[in-house]
Order: sequence, then C-alpha cells, then structure tokens
Amino acid sequence: SGIGMKARRKWTRRRNLSNRRARALLAELGAKAAAPQRTLYRASNPILEECAKECGLVLGEDLAREVADGAAPWLDLWRDTVAFVAHRTNEKLRALHASLAPSGGAVPLPAFLRAADAAGLPLALNGLPAVGYLAFLEVKAAFREALAGRPEARSWTLSPEDCAFLRRRFEFPRFEPFTYPSADLQLAAASVEDVAGGRRRWIVAELHLPPVALQHGIAWACPDPAAFGRGVRAVAGGPFCDWGFVPADMTNHTMLHLESLADFSTYAGASALPAGRNAVRPADAEVGVEDGDVRIRSAGRDCGSFARSWVPALGFHPFLFSLGAHTPRLLVGDVVVQRETWTLSRADLPRAPYAPGAPELLLDVDRLRARTGIPRHVYVRPTEGAVRRLGAGGRDKDVKPVFLDLESEPFLEILARWMARHGELEVSEMLPGPGELLWREADGRRTFELRTLIVPRGGE
Repeated sequence: SGIGMKARRKWTRRRNLSNRRARALLAELGAKAAAPQRTLYRASNPILEECAKECGLVLGEDLAREVADGAAPWLDLWRDTVAFVAHRTNEKLRALHASLAPSGGAVPLPAFLRAADAAGLPLALNGLPAVGYLAFLEVKAAFREALAGRPEARSWTLSPEDCAFLRRRFEFPRFEPFTYPSADLQLAAASVEDVAGGRRRWIVAELHLPPVALQHGIAWACPDPAAFGRGVRAVAGGPFCDWGFVPADMTNHTMLHLESLADFSTYAGASALPAGRNAVRPADAEVGVEDGDVRIRSAGRDCGSFARSWVPALGFHPFLFSLGAHTPRLLVGDVVVQRETWTLSRADLPRAPYAPGAPELLLDVDRLRARTGIPRHVYVRPTEGAVRRLGAGGRDKDVKPVFLDLESEPFLEILARWMARHGELEVSEMLPGPGELLWREADGRRTFELRTLIVPRGGE
C-alpha cells in the first residue's frame, strides 16, 4: 500500500542517518570504514538491528515428535555422514601425526598446527572443513548410486534402508557425541485449524550443526535456558576443544553462547578468555592418538578431538543431494526432507542476458517450464559448481536463494541476469506453497522456520 511504502521510506531514511552518525563517531575514534564487498554475513554497516517479536507460538510435544520420529532415518543419515567425515578426517590427521611421532607418542600442539599448515591442512582455517567437503562428495556419489534406476517422478519416498546406504557402502566407526543436528523445520498448512485437524505436513528446511542453536539470537529468546542447556549437553556428550579455529569468527552474526557447556569446552588458542572458562596455553597442550582418534590433551586431561567434533562437518553444509538436471522431492514417511529441484544451464536460457522487456525471455521461460514442470513460485541460487559454499566465512552473498515468481516480468529479468552472471542455477520449488503459509498477520501471510535441536532419546 501507499501508506506502507511511505513508512518504509521513512524508516530507511532514519536507518541511513543512524549509520552515517555511527560511521562519523567511529572515524573520530580512528576506526577504518569497512570496504564494500560481496562476502556473505560480512555486512559493512556499523550497526545491527535487534529484531524480536512476541509471537505466542506453542508447539505440542506430539507435534514435535511427529517430525522427529517421521524423519528419523534422514536424521540417522546425517549422523552417519558426520561419522564418515570424521573417519576420513582422522585418516589425514593420523598420517600427519605419524610423520611427526613415528613411535605414536605425543606431539606438542603448536608443532602439530605448524606441520598441518605446511602440509596444506591449516587447522586454524578451513583445513578440516575442506577434508569434510571432499568426504561429502563421496557421500553424494554413493547417494546417486543408491538411487540409480529408480523411475523418474516428481517425488520419491525413501525407506529407512534407502537412508542407510552409507553404512552399507563404507566401513567406518560410528559414535554418539556431536552427531545430532540442529534442524530448521517448517510447518505447511492453510490455517491453525488445519494443523489441529491433521491437514498439515512437516518440511525439513535445513540441517545444521548444533552450534547454530547456541548463537546469540536463540540464547536471548530461549524461554527455558535450563532445559535448553540440558539438551545441548546431551548432544555434545563429551569434551571439545577450540585450538584457535577462526572461520566462524569471520562473520557478523555467529557469536556463540557456551555457558551451558563451560565445563565441556577448553580453549587452547592465543587469545584471552573470560574468567570461568577452561583454558590452557597451547604450549601446555599435546596431540595424541587414542583408538584411532587424534585428540588434544593437557596435563593428562582429555580436551577433545579434532575430527569427532563439529568443525569438520562444516564441510557438508548445506546437507543437500542433487541427481543432476532434476531431483524429485524427497520424503521420509510423511516428512519432506528435500524440496524438488532442477539444475539449469545456459542452454536453458540461451539468449541470456536479455534486453529489458524482451518478449524472447517470456517465451524461453514458458518453454522451459513446459518441458521441466518447474512451478510458478521458486527459489533460485547458483549451483555449488558456480559459487562455492564451503566454510562459515568467505562465501559469496549469492549462495543465499532468492524468491522468484516466474509469471512476473521483473522476476524473469532477475532470473536472466543470474544466469548470465553464474552460468548454472539451482531452482527449487517454493514449499510451503502460497496456500500453505500458516502465519497470518494484518498485512498478509508468511512462512517461518523453527530452529530446533535434535537430541537423543532421554537427553531431555
């Protein structure tokens, strides 16, 4: 509405004025302005906004268990992937350790980190996620092989046996701590009444590492910190060490609250820590191998594992599987665990970039949709081959999907520009669809995500 646009312009003017004032104050203090760049989560504005709203949402235990139990085989596949990635990572680390201590003895932590840098495995940067990424390529190849020969369809329902392909294909030790995910869930229904009446479906929007649930937004808004802390401890299950891993600190929104894990975590880096946190000097820590697992210890105390932790698993975010030109919607039970997706190349929009208002663009998109079945409302982003997705920091902003209405000319021009820029695009269906947006407010309907922490039975 016109009133809404005026209010937004007024808000934008106030926000820009606040940014200018903040920049001027920082300049007086000697701070240098951040240079504009395209890195995801590296905003150049000097202020952030606190966005909070009382919503009164209550999720019953039966509804929560519905998705946790229904998607259990897919969650087990995540856990298998964590264990497999840890196995591949440990192979690399054991070889490095053996080159430094042939007798199997301990290696000082600083010497181990220097040797890892020299070997092209920088453990304070993206060395472990890079190994995890390569291991996940093996997982994705095994996934394609496990589903090869299945008839083409718009959706497939996967059985528990389908989701257990990794443990059938590879031999690797499985373990409990650090293997449970944080799930972003969406609930698709036309109304609250439909949810109550069973006319609903759960969607696993994303699976993350559990530390995302420790980010400050959730810590600030948590209604029961004690219960949440017990869940986090159940997921961790044991000690973990921070040896100075920095990629998570390269972003502007990933400050973690570790209060519930203070006695589990040990810092072995060079920076100072607040009082009350376990910390050791790097020179007082050593690296050894226990039952094939490369671990850090200090004064006889186990501080945690390099590979059996949350760091290597950064290499397989997002937890998505592609079968090429078309990947059906994937369901486990009644839960949607992956949206239907298509991979488009320049051949699908051969005249990109198109001139503004070109009728050829409408014709080409109509032909493309008729041939592939791509729906009207979709999300689009470059493929993994076009823009890298590895690591917590340093990724291009375009890895985040954008919404497109393929029956709207301005959105079609965005599609054409992205194809001209990246050469290959991943298109996924909008799910929940327009008629399944449960959240209603005065100015319209919305979808939402529930960020959850999956915990072992009996863990909370």
